[in-house]
Amino acid sequence: MVRLCFAVLFASAAVAAQAPRATIPVMLLDGESAGRYHDWQRVTPVLKKMLDETGLFAVTVVTAPATTGELTSFQPRFADYRAVVMNYDAPQERWPAALKASFESYVTDGGGLVAVHAADNAFGGWSAFNDMIGVGRLP
Repeated sequence: MVRLCFAVLFASAAVAAQAPRATIPVMLLDGESAGRYHDWQRVTPVLKKMLDETGLFAVTVVTAPATTGELTSFQPRFADYRAVVMNYDAPQERWPAALKASFESYVTDGGGLVAVHAADNAFGGWSAFNDMIGVGRLP
């Protein structure tokens, strides 16, 4: 009986070791840059590759419309993700109030946020965003 229990225990451990790890859904938000110093088009593939290679994350790249594009229809489903990795440096006050409110609710409700490189320069006049990232520029 003891041998049978150990056999079952070891077999269960072997199966568990081979089982795929749960992946964490992550949004990699990129797009426009307020300055010419943030080459998000080159950085996003590198970030995605780094996250993918861990085997821990299911990464979805979400690209915001260009500065000439309309943002009223841009409504990412933040709640579908455990974290947002922001590779996005928006010009001042680009996001409409509804999009800002959606993002604020996401973070308030426990959604994760990682601001990469120039993302800490985004939204200088949005005090809630500056609170979220813990640093930022003042208007």
